[in-house]
Amino acid sequence: KDIVITLNSPAKSFNIMGIVSAYAVIENETLREKFHEPFKYYSLLHPNLLGLTATIAAYRESDEWLEALKNYLKENLDYIQKRLIAMPKIKAMPTEATFLLWLDCRGLGLLDEDLENFFIKEIRLGLNSGVSFGKGGEGFMRLNFAVPREKLVKVMDRLDMISSLN
Repeated sequence: KDIVITLNSPAKSFNIMGIVSAYAVIENETLREKFHEPFKYYSLLHPNLLGLTATIAAYRESDEWLEALKNYLKENLDYIQKRLIAMPKIKAMPTEATFLLWLDCRGLGLLDEDLENFFIKEIRLGLNSGVSFGKGGEGFMRLNFAVPREKLVKVMDRLDMISSLN
């Protein structure tokens, strides 16, 4: 506990990204003071009322909503995995507590710049290119599946176009 800084925010889990709601838990007082120095300089130590209220409401009153969201996301992920069975050149990587799915597209045999252009120009999908996240992302694209099912169906239909293009 003397060397730990825990950074947290309800932003993604509770879909309040536009509200400043991040916080740090630092038990060691000396470490806390050192951590706070740049925030003091920019007068950023005090939360805004909307962010504070949203954080409290998220943690105290949103359990039912969060459970429903997790179920919805699981159903979206299941849907993607079922659709990918028919697309052997693209494989989904196991997810770890996120709604961002890494797609292994190395089976398409494209270099990274070509892969990104292929997704944008040929199948008109603007996914995140894996290489933009650093070494190890080569040949991967990242898909956000925290979307309405109707939109996800369209995304998967576009991905399925790969079968007819190759």
